[in-house]
Amino acid sequence: MVCQKVLKALDSSITTIAGVTPAVQSQVFHCLRSWLVAGEVSAAALAETPLLAFSFEALASDDLFDAAVDVICELIHETQEIDDNMAVIQVIVPLIIALKPRLLQQREDPDKIRGYARIFAEAGETYRILLLQHTETFFPIVEAIGECSAYPDLDIVPITFPFWMRLAQNIGKKSSVSPSLLEAYQRLMQVIIRHLHFPADPDSLTGQEADNFRSFRHVMGDTLKDCCFVLRTDTCLLATHGLITAALSRAPDAVSWQEIEAPLFAMRSMGAEIDPNDQNAVPKIMALLPLLPDHPRVRYAALLIISRYTEWINMHPDYINFQLQYIAAGFEEHDAEVLAAAGQALKYLCQDCKQVSPHSPNLYFDSDLICIVQHLVDFLPTLHSFLSGTGAKLVQDDRRQVYEAIAHVISAMPMERAAEFLRTFSLDILGKIHSVVSQRLPPSKEELLDVNSTLPSPRIV
Repeated sequence: MVCQKVLKALDSSITTIAGVTPAVQSQVFHCLRSWLVAGEVSAAALAETPLLAFSFEALASDDLFDAAVDVICELIHETQEIDDNMAVIQVIVPLIIALKPRLLQQREDPDKIRGYARIFAEAGETYRILLLQHTETFFPIVEAIGECSAYPDLDIVPITFPFWMRLAQNIGKKSSVSPSLLEAYQRLMQVIIRHLHFPADPDSLTGQEADNFRSFRHVMGDTLKDCCFVLRTDTCLLATHGLITAALSRAPDAVSWQEIEAPLFAMRSMGAEIDPNDQNAVPKIMALLPLLPDHPRVRYAALLIISRYTEWINMHPDYINFQLQYIAAGFEEHDAEVLAAAGQALKYLCQDCKQVSPHSPNLYFDSDLICIVQHLVDFLPTLHSFLSGTGAKLVQDDRRQVYEAIAHVISAMPMERAAEFLRTFSLDILGKIHSVVSQRLPPSKEELLDVNSTLPSPRIV
């Protein structure tokens, strides 16, 4: 009751009494927000006062902007009980939609765009059920959120991600979806892939900035999965495939590696959603890999696609031999990250494809049919040579992945042959240990560290 009386006093004085400075008005907004949060003032009560309109008017003031954004977001949140607050929603939704042109007018001010992004995203999340029921009326809010998602400041973009995720979940429960919403997710997918591009000069990022960007790419990958949920995975994969083929159709010197790598990263992110029986999109992606330019960042991304698609490869054993060749080429690179990606790809390929595919007969040797295990066994001598040479330069975790791959293959072999290969690889490991411990002088700390770094994880040995 006290808050209600104060509210009436505030709304009659905040804009009329001389001497009420922006600082005082800002404090009023902070007080009003705390009352909304505590439930001392309801959204309906606020809507009956001039303070609601003044909250939106205050967005034009630099001094009051942040406080007004806080109040508006809290007001929207407090109307989440749709049926109980429909009268208020009918008042504030037109006011929210009227803010949309400001995204263009104030595009050069990231702080303002961040505030508007918060308002639009809060409205989108809170009213998404109404959005699905009355898409035409609420679609300007979706368009505004899409503009915020496309904003170049990557500190602002993630404000919109919870909206896209929750709307996708609601769309998944619908038997039919408005074409406008499908188009919104198609634009979102293109926007996210554009955000995935590394800078033209990757060295322009500091160490921490580079780490933050790499981490954020995985967050954006989750939003790509939301697009798959709405648009179907094969549709998204084919659209991404089209971006790469369009780039490859241009002159090589007119295409940056970033234009190829970003869609590849997107394919990798969406790989978790693919159907292992897909016959439409994934074969086109597999056919694309040998056409990719020979750039370390591109090969790194392509190798990680193989890592993510191994369950599909197991169902399509015709691709095994090529994948092994592509991985072997990765082991010949001098880039440490490419070597690590090759080890990871090999690990998952051997893990998921060590058994004969359900589409192949349960035989170990058959000259007329591809046997997955045989392909992998034939690759073991190459791995042995690699570990004896270039593999020694791998850090221990990356070398462990190669040994895990070998262990997966050996575990699927007949006992006699398994023992033969186990002995071959084990003797190499034991030989390194023996050369150190059999020295006449005690090994130095450097020698112990060196022999330890050349060993795989004990659980693999």
